[in-house]
Amino acid sequence: VQINAILFFQKNKRMKVSIIVPVYKSEPFLEDCINSIINQIFTDWELILVDDGSPDFCGRICDSFAVKDSRIKVLHQKNSGVSVARNRGIYQAKGEYICFVDSDDLIEPDFLNSFWIGEENADLYLQGYKIVNEDKEVQNIISFSGMDQLSVREWKSVYIFAEEKHIFNSPWARLFKRQIIIEHHIQFDSSLSFGEDHVFSLQFLLYVQTLSFIQNSGYLYVKRKQESLTSAFIPHSMFIRYVRLSYNLRIQNCEKHEIAEKHFMTFIEVEKNVYVLRAILSLFSDKKLSHKKRNELLFFYLNELNSSVAISFMPGPYKIVLAICELSPVFFLISFLRFYLIINELRLYIRKILQ
Repeated sequence: VQINAILFFQKNKRMKVSIIVPVYKSEPFLEDCINSIINQIFTDWELILVDDGSPDFCGRICDSFAVKDSRIKVLHQKNSGVSVARNRGIYQAKGEYICFVDSDDLIEPDFLNSFWIGEENADLYLQGYKIVNEDKEVQNIISFSGMDQLSVREWKSVYIFAEEKHIFNSPWARLFKRQIIIEHHIQFDSSLSFGEDHVFSLQFLLYVQTLSFIQNSGYLYVKRKQESLTSAFIPHSMFIRYVRLSYNLRIQNCEKHEIAEKHFMTFIEVEKNVYVLRAILSLFSDKKLSHKKRNELLFFYLNELNSSVAISFMPGPYKIVLAICELSPVFFLISFLRFYLIINELRLYIRKILQ
């Protein structure tokens, strides 16, 4: 099958892939990332490295690779964020398909080649990914291994499976047809600092007629120690904005593709409640707000919760938080949320010490 696929590529240059890598403060890992792309079995690609004003030597590393390989292009810009960098890469791309790789991650040699399971011309190609540590030891595999191979024209089952596995929450491990992105003006929302990858995928899926998935997991998401020990504060307003955008897009996708499976519709509502609750917890971590403003926003956010979702469906500690939010007087709720945050901060501090 691989031999036939390679011959197919050689005869059909239109299948060229544009790989977009936003680059920022990844100097220790960047060369390994680029080399993993250069070492692909499939060779009909262009690599667009977008130096997002990185203050280290990333820009020079990118330029040095471009000198050696004509398939590599470098774009330099002032620091504007990952979304702006990816958007710029999209509009400079020439390939029929677009692939995103993060500059501190890696792809296995057969990553691109393994997408081509036949001569179907899908709008979207999908595979899974591996979560590895800095020693490249596999910690977890997120993949389609639980599904039988389906026709490229199958939509519902693949979409539901990928959403429930949170495969669409990042832009990795897939090929997007560039024509769809350009024609429908799809781009990463630079005003979002949380969930922008998922929103991009959901927007793209509105226009997908055919998709294909494989059970390979050739993308390596490298989980760094520094990343596991730090967690950036996400503003409550950002959670709420993401909730609204992602929820509305999920509903639109369900309507357009005639998805009405009860378990998946419940999943969407549960996800909405989880992020509203995260917004409420973030609200109580925001020390800049006055008590009056915080309480006003609390009432506002509580109204975003879907009260029809059974508490038993909620994951882990969110069961308790949702129950308190729905059943308690406001005074007790405020006291509980303060106590919950103190306990959670203590738990995170102890985990950092142990690590």
